[in-house]
Amino acid sequence: VPAPTPPTGPNPTLPPVPAPTPPPVILDDDSLCEDDAAWHGKFSESHDCNWVSARTNTRCEFVSSENIPADEACPVTCGTCEEDDNGTDYEDEDEDGCADDPTWVGKFNTAHNCEFVAVMPNVRCNYEDLEQIPANEACRLTCDTCTN
Repeated sequence: VPAPTPPTGPNPTLPPVPAPTPPPVILDDDSLCEDDAAWHGKFSESHDCNWVSARTNTRCEFVSSENIPADEACPVTCGTCEEDDNGTDYEDEDEDGCADDPTWVGKFNTAHNCEFVAVMPNVRCNYEDLEQIPANEACRLTCDTCTN
Protein backbone atom coordinates (compact mmCIF):
# COMPACT_ATOMS: atom_id res chain seq x y z
CA VAL A 1 0.00 0.00 0.00
CA PRO A 2 1.58 3.29 -1.05
CA ALA A 3 1.87 6.09 1.49
CA PRO A 4 -0.64 8.95 1.09
CA THR A 5 0.75 12.00 -0.63
CA PRO A 6 0.37 15.41 0.98
CA PRO A 7 -1.86 17.96 -0.79
CA THR A 8 -0.11 20.09 -3.37
CA GLY A 9 -0.88 23.43 -4.88
CA PRO A 10 -0.78 27.02 -3.69
CA ASN A 11 -3.02 26.55 -0.61
CA PRO A 12 -3.04 23.00 0.77
CA THR A 13 -5.81 22.38 3.29
CA LEU A 14 -4.57 21.39 6.71
CA PRO A 15 -6.72 19.58 9.28
CA PRO A 16 -8.34 21.87 11.90
CA VAL A 17 -6.51 22.37 15.17
CA PRO A 18 -8.72 22.15 18.27
CA ALA A 19 -9.00 25.27 20.41
CA PRO A 20 -7.14 25.12 23.73
CA THR A 21 -9.16 24.21 26.79
CA PRO A 22 -9.45 27.22 29.12
CA PRO A 23 -7.95 26.81 32.59
CA PRO A 24 -10.32 26.45 35.58
CA VAL A 25 -11.25 29.59 37.50
CA ILE A 26 -10.49 29.61 41.23
CA LEU A 27 -13.31 31.28 43.15
CA ASP A 28 -12.89 33.30 46.34
CA ASP A 29 -13.83 30.31 48.50
CA ASP A 30 -11.03 28.17 46.93
CA SER A 31 -13.53 26.12 44.93
CA LEU A 32 -13.06 25.66 41.20
CA CYS A 33 -15.26 26.76 38.37
CA GLU A 34 -14.46 24.53 35.42
CA ASP A 35 -15.97 23.25 32.22
CA ASP A 36 -17.66 19.83 32.27
CA ALA A 37 -15.49 17.56 30.12
CA ALA A 38 -18.40 15.13 29.64
CA TRP A 39 -20.92 17.69 28.33
CA HIS A 40 -21.79 17.81 24.65
CA GLY A 41 -24.57 19.31 22.57
CA LYS A 42 -27.63 17.23 21.78
CA PHE A 43 -26.85 16.92 18.07
CA SER A 44 -23.21 15.84 18.17
CA GLU A 45 -20.72 14.46 20.67
CA SER A 46 -18.07 16.65 19.04
CA HIS A 47 -20.01 19.76 20.16
CA ASP A 48 -18.23 20.01 23.51
CA CYS A 49 -17.05 23.06 25.49
CA ASN A 50 -14.03 23.35 23.23
CA TRP A 51 -16.35 23.58 20.21
CA VAL A 52 -18.55 26.11 22.04
CA SER A 53 -15.47 28.31 22.61
CA ALA A 54 -15.20 29.08 18.88
CA ARG A 55 -18.51 31.03 18.90
CA THR A 56 -19.56 31.72 22.47
CA ASN A 57 -22.00 34.46 21.43
CA THR A 58 -24.36 31.81 19.99
CA ARG A 59 -23.14 28.42 21.19
CA CYS A 60 -23.35 29.17 24.93
CA GLU A 61 -27.12 28.92 24.45
CA PHE A 62 -26.97 25.37 23.00
CA VAL A 63 -28.26 22.53 25.16
CA SER A 64 -27.37 18.88 25.68
CA SER A 65 -29.80 16.00 25.20
CA GLU A 66 -30.52 16.40 28.93
CA ASN A 67 -31.44 20.08 28.34
CA ILE A 68 -28.34 21.35 30.18
CA PRO A 69 -27.29 24.65 28.56
CA ALA A 70 -23.69 25.13 27.53
CA ASP A 71 -23.41 28.25 29.70
CA GLU A 72 -24.02 26.04 32.77
CA ALA A 73 -21.85 23.11 31.66
CA CYS A 74 -19.08 25.29 30.21
CA PRO A 75 -18.93 28.22 32.67
CA VAL A 76 -15.25 29.01 32.03
CA THR A 77 -15.77 29.02 28.26
CA CYS A 78 -18.99 31.04 28.48
CA GLY A 79 -17.77 33.39 31.23
CA THR A 80 -20.46 32.40 33.71
CA CYS A 81 -18.27 31.69 36.77
CA GLU A 82 -19.91 34.57 38.59
CA GLU A 83 -20.98 33.26 41.95
CA ASP A 84 -19.52 31.15 44.69
CA ASP A 85 -21.40 28.22 46.26
CA ASN A 86 -23.24 30.58 48.61
CA GLY A 87 -24.74 32.51 45.71
CA THR A 88 -22.83 35.69 46.49
CA ASP A 89 -21.08 37.75 43.87
CA TYR A 90 -17.32 38.01 43.61
CA GLU A 91 -15.69 40.79 45.57
CA ASP A 92 -15.83 43.64 43.05
CA GLU A 93 -14.05 46.45 44.84
CA ASP A 94 -10.64 46.68 46.48
CA GLU A 95 -9.75 48.57 49.64
CA ASP A 96 -8.98 51.73 47.65
CA GLY A 97 -12.42 51.86 46.00
CA CYS A 98 -11.25 50.56 42.62
CA ALA A 99 -14.06 48.53 41.06
CA ASP A 100 -15.25 46.87 37.89
CA ASP A 101 -18.24 48.38 36.09
CA PRO A 102 -21.06 45.82 36.63
CA THR A 103 -22.90 47.08 33.51
CA TRP A 104 -20.02 46.72 31.02
CA VAL A 105 -20.36 43.93 28.42
CA GLY A 106 -18.39 43.18 25.28
CA LYS A 107 -19.76 44.23 21.92
CA PHE A 108 -20.18 40.68 20.60
CA ASN A 109 -21.78 38.94 23.59
CA THR A 110 -23.59 40.24 26.67
CA ALA A 111 -22.11 37.32 28.65
CA HIS A 112 -18.66 38.87 28.10
CA ASN A 113 -18.59 40.96 31.27
CA CYS A 114 -15.72 41.72 33.64
CA GLU A 115 -15.90 38.22 35.14
CA PHE A 116 -15.47 36.81 31.63
CA VAL A 117 -12.52 39.18 31.07
CA ALA A 118 -10.98 37.91 34.34
CA VAL A 119 -10.57 34.40 32.89
CA MET A 120 -7.97 35.63 30.35
CA PRO A 121 -7.18 39.27 31.22
CA ASN A 122 -3.99 39.41 29.14
CA VAL A 123 -6.17 39.07 26.02
CA ARG A 124 -9.66 40.11 27.08
CA CYS A 125 -8.73 43.42 28.75
CA ASN A 126 -8.44 44.72 25.17
CA TYR A 127 -12.04 43.77 24.30
CA GLU A 128 -14.42 46.68 23.69
CA ASP A 129 -18.12 47.30 24.21
CA LEU A 130 -20.52 48.77 21.64
CA GLU A 131 -19.38 52.29 22.58
CA GLN A 132 -15.73 51.28 22.02
CA ILE A 133 -14.94 51.45 25.75
CA PRO A 134 -12.18 48.90 26.36
CA ALA A 135 -12.44 46.41 29.18
CA ASN A 136 -9.24 47.80 30.71
CA GLU A 137 -11.16 51.04 31.42
CA ALA A 138 -14.43 49.45 32.56
CA CYS A 139 -12.97 46.42 34.36
CA ARG A 140 -10.26 48.33 36.22
CA LEU A 141 -9.99 45.92 39.13
CA THR A 142 -9.89 42.86 36.85
CA CYS A 143 -7.40 44.42 34.42
CA ASP A 144 -5.28 45.98 37.19
CA THR A 145 -5.62 49.47 35.72
CA CYS A 146 -6.62 51.31 38.89
CA THR A 147 -4.75 54.48 39.78
CA ASN A 148 -4.18 55.17 43.45
